[in-house]
Amino acid sequence: MELLYIWFHDYGPFRKQGFQLSAEFRFEFEWDEATLTEGGMVAGTLIVASNPEFVPDYFDVPMKKEKFLDPDRAVITNITAIVGENGAGKTRFLDYVKNVLVRAQGQDVRNALIVLRNEQGEAEILYDHTVIHLRDVRGHESLPIKRKQGKTDSNQRLPNSSVLFLSNLYDHSYEGSVTNYYNLSTNYLIRADKARRIEDGTAAIEQPETEVHRDEDVSRQVILVHDYPERFDEPLPVRVPDRLVVKLRPIGATDEKQLGRFAPFFSRIYTFVEGKLTAEREPAQRRPTVDVLLRIRKNLFIYQAYRTLLWTFLKEMSAFPDDHLMEADDEWLQRSLPEKASITVYKNFIRTFLQAMLNRAKAKSRDDVEWLRQVSEMPNLFDRFAGRSSQWTDPVFSIPIRRENVMASESYEFVKTYRGSYRFYAYLDFEWPLSSGEKAMLNVFSRLYTIADGQPAGDNLRLTNNVLLLIDEGDLYLHPEWQRRFIDRLIRFLSVAYAKRRRIQIILTSHSPFLLSDVPASCVNYLQREEERTVVSDGLSRKKRTFAANIHDLFSMGFFMSSTVGEFAKNKITEVIDMLKEMEQRQEERQREGLPYEAPNKEDLDSAFRVIRLIGEPLIYGRLLDMYNNLLPDRRQEEHARRQLEYWRGELARLEGKQADRHD
Repeated sequence: MELLYIWFHDYGPFRKQGFQLSAEFRFEFEWDEATLTEGGMVAGTLIVASNPEFVPDYFDVPMKKEKFLDPDRAVITNITAIVGENGAGKTRFLDYVKNVLVRAQGQDVRNALIVLRNEQGEAEILYDHTVIHLRDVRGHESLPIKRKQGKTDSNQRLPNSSVLFLSNLYDHSYEGSVTNYYNLSTNYLIRADKARRIEDGTAAIEQPETEVHRDEDVSRQVILVHDYPERFDEPLPVRVPDRLVVKLRPIGATDEKQLGRFAPFFSRIYTFVEGKLTAEREPAQRRPTVDVLLRIRKNLFIYQAYRTLLWTFLKEMSAFPDDHLMEADDEWLQRSLPEKASITVYKNFIRTFLQAMLNRAKAKSRDDVEWLRQVSEMPNLFDRFAGRSSQWTDPVFSIPIRRENVMASESYEFVKTYRGSYRFYAYLDFEWPLSSGEKAMLNVFSRLYTIADGQPAGDNLRLTNNVLLLIDEGDLYLHPEWQRRFIDRLIRFLSVAYAKRRRIQIILTSHSPFLLSDVPASCVNYLQREEERTVVSDGLSRKKRTFAANIHDLFSMGFFMSSTVGEFAKNKITEVIDMLKEMEQRQEERQREGLPYEAPNKEDLDSAFRVIRLIGEPLIYGRLLDMYNNLLPDRRQEEHARRQLEYWRGELARLEGKQADRHD
């Protein structure tokens, strides 16, 4: 199901305003003001017309190494950009789509007329019959109408469609998630990440939400970066860091709620390890040698890493009470380790236990053999990387990443094995040196990737064949060059990650002119505040070309800026203009009165010139320089020309020096 048009009768700042959400058709709800009743009811006709500038398959992009389009790729049916000044209602529009068109949210169609297109190419028109009387639909020969429903609780709101909401904004707004609505916003994840970890037993109640969310975001980034080389031909849009820091998640829950019938067995292991950790730390207080410190650091990590792996394995098993790999009276569950057992005995105990589980699964030809094989492999990786950290007090280690070839990195082997070692309950966190902008760019794609086919969550959620992706300022925190590439990278990413011939419609809000330059004018909705209401217009009605347009022009026409110059600079230039105009007027008045020429105040002129020569915009610079020169007497013009020549000679020498330094 595709969303084509929404006309608001009275919603938030939108009063009698329509949003064009289709590149193929143009809509207009012609309402008769004479029909407006005291109760707010309005009658009108919906006009449908084909867009003469529509380009079929406009957003199809072949992958870098392909000469033809993959028939199984996802198809981007349309991208609609909603732009305008702050407070105009961009987010408010997305809220209506999320809350009303997602059927499971339970809200009725109110104060609006909505046009959808089903998979058979037929239009479904929904409207609030309590305030809208739809008299007729005209001009719909190319868009057959299947039904018109005036019921506010219609079941036709995006049926069989998945709605995704992505936003990096964090303003403490409440966000939820329901069936077929996948919330990937920071406002939602910052709560959901902690709630999930508390449920899993890998976070404490007192642990700050922001701290848990940061760890989860980085984990999502790490998974994407290490999956990317296998699935995507295009390079990552950000610099790959040179190392990956791996951290064990804290555990401590040993009650039956967390581990069920395995709780007593794990409790004995947990207590054993706690005793060993205390014993290992004691020598560190007596100024040991470097070799001893290295051994302590490695042992501390191994004790905790093996225990965390065991906890996760038992947690996975307890999630399936009908799983008969281990019964309640299993002889393994009766075992324990003697208090004085060495670290070698401890490691062999855990390894032997995991291998025994793998052998049982093989003997029974179970489907989870590969998972158990990966679990059994993790101790080898822990042994290899243990001690690779300068922080001996924390259970962390560092793995180098080969930027030029991620798949050949040790980190790649580690992350791939780790991902196969758990089904639901992750047990590691990650960190790496990236800027906030780089992390913001990765966040966009890594969050989308979590619900793609083949991911732990994606396998269980499974997106429908029709997807509506809502993005609220997804380019936030990004460098202008990354904003320029954002649409292209997003299309290429979704085409592969959400393949299986899905059809994806994207509606995004933005403050970036770079995004506007990638979409046709018919795909842009402009929002402009007028007192207490917002007026909505589209690129065709405004006759403003956006595709490949000049960025400076897009700044002013898309975001309703009165100037493309900073406000402080604008005021400074205005002061200079006012000063020069005042001098001109004084000279003209003296000339009219027959008075002799009087040179302007030298200090004022010099002050004006010092500001003029700082201006970087050539037209403004040239115009003000002409005004300045016209105020100079002949001898001062010569003096000024000499000073100006000296100034530009100095600038030229400086630039030539910088150029020479580059070549050196």
